Amino acid sequence: MESKEHSTCKRLATQQDINNLYLPNEILENIISFLPLKEAIKFGILSKRFEESWLYSRNLNFDRVLVTGQNRKNLAKIVNKVFDYHLRPEIKSFSLCIKEKYADKSSVEIWVKKAMQKGVEELDLDFFPHIIEKDQHCFSADLFDFESLRVLKLTNCSINIKLPSKFNFLKTLVLRLVHVKLEMVDALFSSCKLLENLGFDECTGYLRISAGYLKTFKELNIINCDVIHIDVR
Repeated sequence: MESKEHSTCKRLATQQDINNLYLPNEILENIISFLPLKEAIKFGILSKRFEESWLYSRNLNFDRVLVTGQNRKNLAKIVNKVFDYHLRPEIKSFSLCIKEKYADKSSVEIWVKKAMQKGVEELDLDFFPHIIEKDQHCFSADLFDFESLRVLKLTNCSINIKLPSKFNFLKTLVLRLVHVKLEMVDALFSSCKLLENLGFDECTGYLRISAGYLKTFKELNIINCDVIHIDVR
C-alpha cells in the first residue's frame, strides 16, 4: 500500500500538472461540454483557470442526478442561475429531466425559449416517473418551431400540433410514453418536411404512418408500444 506521504506528494504533483497545463480556451470549452453540468461546475475547483469554464459549455443538460432531491423552487433557481450566468451565445443541446409534480409548465416554456434563443440544435424534455399520465403536459407546436432545432425528444409529455403547422428544419423526433393521437401523427408528417427519423417508445394510441412522400425520411422505430392500430402508407 502507498504511504500517506507518497499519496500526498502524488496528489500535489497532479494538482501542479493541472495548473501548469495549457490548453487553448476553445479546446478546454469543448472538453467541458462533454461533462454533465454538475460535474462541469465541480471541475472548477481544480484550478482558477477552470472556475468559469462551465459558463461556456455547449450542452446544458440537467440530468436526473442534478435535479434529484430538488423541490420546484430550488430546481427553478438552479436552472435560472445557469441561464443567467451562461456566457456562450450558442449551445448545441438542452435537456431537462424533471419530476412531473415539480414541473411548472410556464417555467419550462421559458427555459425552452431561452435555449432556442441560443440556437439550440437538440432538445430533450423528460418528465418522470415514467408512466403515461392522463393529464400530461402538452406543449404548443409553436414553442419548438425554430430554425436551429434539429432533434426533439419528449418523454411523458406531448405536443399539440395541428394543421397548418410547420417544422421545416426538424430532422429527428422521438416520443416516449406519449398517448399518440391520429391527428397529431398526420400533422407531424405534413409539417416536418425534412424529417429523417421518427421514434415511438412505450407509446399508446393509433399510428398512421404516411411518410411515402417525404424525400428525406429514412427510419421509423416503434419500441414496446401498445398501439391500437398501425397503418403504413
